[in-house]
Amino acid sequence: MSLQCRREARRRAPTGLRPGAGVPARQLHTATVPPSADPRSGRPPDPSAQPPSPQLPSSQPLRFLNAYWAVWQGLSGRVNGELLRLHGLDLRAFIALSYVQGAPTSPGELARVLDVPRYEMTRILDRLTGLQAITRTTDPANARSRRLEVTLSGQSLWDAALQTVTTLVQPSLQALGPGLEPLTAGLERLASLSQSALPTDLAPKETP
Repeated sequence: MSLQCRREARRRAPTGLRPGAGVPARQLHTATVPPSADPRSGRPPDPSAQPPSPQLPSSQPLRFLNAYWAVWQGLSGRVNGELLRLHGLDLRAFIALSYVQGAPTSPGELARVLDVPRYEMTRILDRLTGLQAITRTTDPANARSRRLEVTLSGQSLWDAALQTVTTLVQPSLQALGPGLEPLTAGLERLASLSQSALPTDLAPKETP
């Protein structure tokens, strides 16, 4: 058979008889490259070429704030979710109820201690009132003020919620061993100091 006839026969042959016929060249190439490999070189990725994890500067204030943030995010999310699921309380409402069950107080004083706006405190107290955990009555010593007191069902609610919080948080605290008490005392002192005014060089300056 002449060369021309062989070429003509090959051209007319069904595409299925020619390996790779009808398959784009790009598919033929990538089909032989492992999914995890670089499609251009066919080599596995170099781990050392991966972008490094973000690192914080080593300044003490930033280390403290980052650790505080991580602890709060790690514990408060779980605690808040379980308090809502089991007791109908969020974490703020539980802390507010903790103060009220300790001693009668007023909405204004509770807002000041928790450092929340008055409207937010109203929302928290509405939740606690709806759960029949507290009562709001007129203060006998000041007709313009309201007096907050815990109810018997509110005391039972707080006891149960405290048990839930303890179950969730205590394992992490116990891991600190003897360092737990000085750490707690240090945070309580820091909380008190943080209520003081800003340093004079950082306080906002009045515009003339």
